[in-house]
Amino acid sequence: MKTLTRAGFAVFCVIGVLGLFLWVGDVFTPGYFVAMRLHLWLGIALAVAVSPVLSAHIRRSGSSPLWSLLVPGIVLAIVGWLLPGRPEVPAFGPIGWAAWATGAQLALAAALMPLFPVVATKPKPTSITGILLTVALLWCVWTGVLGWQLRGDERWGAMLAHSALGISLAIWLTPHFRKVRKLPAWALVPGTALALSALLWVWETTYPHDLILGDFRSPLEFGDYIPIDTGVQPWVVKQASMPVTGEQRADTNRPTIDEEAFANSASCGEAGCHEVVTKQWEGSAHRFAADNDFYAKVIELLVAERGPEDAVFCATCHDPVRALAGTAAQAYADGKVPPGDGVSCVACHGISHVDPALKNAAFTVSQAPQYPGDTPEERRANLKLDPRLHRQTMAANFRNADPQDHCVACHRVEVTPDVGAATTAELQSAMPGGERNQELGCTDCHMPTLTFKRSFEQAMYDHHLSGANLDLADYANHPERDDEAIAATRANTARFLGGTLDLKGLEATDYTIPGETQDVLTKGRALAMTATTQRDGSDLVVRVRTTNHRAGHPFPIAPFDLREVWLHVQVTQGDAVLAEVGAIGEDLRVDGWAPRLGGEEIGRDGLPLQHHRIWDLAAVRNKRQIPAMGNIDDEVRLSLPEGATGAVSVRASWRVRRVNQDFADWVYGGGKTFPAHELADVEVEVP
Repeated sequence: MKTLTRAGFAVFCVIGVLGLFLWVGDVFTPGYFVAMRLHLWLGIALAVAVSPVLSAHIRRSGSSPLWSLLVPGIVLAIVGWLLPGRPEVPAFGPIGWAAWATGAQLALAAALMPLFPVVATKPKPTSITGILLTVALLWCVWTGVLGWQLRGDERWGAMLAHSALGISLAIWLTPHFRKVRKLPAWALVPGTALALSALLWVWETTYPHDLILGDFRSPLEFGDYIPIDTGVQPWVVKQASMPVTGEQRADTNRPTIDEEAFANSASCGEAGCHEVVTKQWEGSAHRFAADNDFYAKVIELLVAERGPEDAVFCATCHDPVRALAGTAAQAYADGKVPPGDGVSCVACHGISHVDPALKNAAFTVSQAPQYPGDTPEERRANLKLDPRLHRQTMAANFRNADPQDHCVACHRVEVTPDVGAATTAELQSAMPGGERNQELGCTDCHMPTLTFKRSFEQAMYDHHLSGANLDLADYANHPERDDEAIAATRANTARFLGGTLDLKGLEATDYTIPGETQDVLTKGRALAMTATTQRDGSDLVVRVRTTNHRAGHPFPIAPFDLREVWLHVQVTQGDAVLAEVGAIGEDLRVDGWAPRLGGEEIGRDGLPLQHHRIWDLAAVRNKRQIPAMGNIDDEVRLSLPEGATGAVSVRASWRVRRVNQDFADWVYGGGKTFPAHELADVEVEVP
């Protein structure tokens, strides 16, 4: 057993040396990931083997197993159980898991102790430092295992504990060496302090390992990131700006990013780190921004009329990966849109600067250094082992550019003569407006925090990106589309539009969703309506007031020539419909008398724009939007049938259709229509 103890100590020393190598190295240091894998597997082997070795060692000393192992084990297990954790994993934080597992292993070692004979001739009780060393060793092993297995912010707590315990073990082990024991106390204390100070200095000044001070949610403060101008490979961070102007789109020498690094968003989930949000994104409108029938048809027409270079204007928002990589014109050369990632994960999370103009995707992205590895699979495996560099650069990007600006940059579209238009006009704007609290940002509503959150971790944001994207299943066309994810997004979007998102789970945590956001997500449908009626002979006059009580921007902001938003009013008596405005006729078109929201986009020929030919735009007329927290009034006069008497019911509702029937007929050649969805309704009984 003495030989086994020495072997275990030797393994521990090897693990410690590997840990120090990982501590002062970085992901680009030769042999870094080999050392990390060896460090991990030797740690697991030590965790498995340490119980019998520990039992023999303690029994040989003649100590009481109850005092040496069982009591510390029970105490640690209780501490682990009491540490706060997620409601779905009661009372188990990252360190709580390690404490519980360490306590269980100590109790196991105590139970195994009678199996090993006493081999020492002069037993002596184990000192308190020996007990501390034992507990710290086991806790260090288990926090290392947790740091390897956990994802998200919980991982950093486990890794912090692992490294701190490793340093403690190195210091607590020194008195076990004979030469150290012979040193006088006046030399031992300052020597230990000097060693600890040196270790802490190395920790703080080398590659971003584990956090000691500052923001506990990240390995570094969010503002600290690898300097862009280091000029030393492979730490250099590539940057590229979106080609917004015609001159930039024509510049073949402009800086670009690597397409492979910004595409393949599915790998974010396949790596085992972001499965939930990746699944949500796979059913979102962002995922199908370029992979849909509408975009493909318009690009085909644009390329035929103006060439693929001008199609890059559309790609900047719909297909940002190819636009940033400088491959969009080549990819669209035949008028077809190859399958891609749409608005990929990194296309958003890589944004490091947004132009103050906030329009037409005027932003800059930073491409994080690529992890070493000969294949994508190997690079993902290495990133999973040590994601600190990846997380550091992604976090820095989001702190250097306001996430709300990310959204507005693409959702504020302006066409200009350099894409062929006859005028300069803003076609879509998600800029805040009206009386809505300006602190309520895009993500508060469209990416609300719906996950449990503790004080030391970042919340996970909803990546369904719900707006009015209820009909993705009808026009998304990627060959690898995930119908289950699309259905989940549709259900989430229906809850979003209906004001029925469930926020009750957050009440059990120390995180409170802002009151503004609660109002938006839980109080009422997308719009609020009131109505009054008045009889005028055989006519019934219906007056409707509609309030944009939820959006922080004017409503609607979608392309006016595509999406239809109209008022439907119906007068009924029993089961009979007496009068109606805003019905969809047999030709699948909306009643022309219905009040509408949106505007008219006019082409050079003076007629309403057809086929979304924004490169032919000459004017935008009759724009009618409801400002944030503002309202509009509509009046509808309905003629009741001659002789109609008695009480009637009036129901008014705002309806939305993804695209108008003319556009649907052009895209699909006829025979297909898109459903109408209600945004709000009001009913009035008329005596």
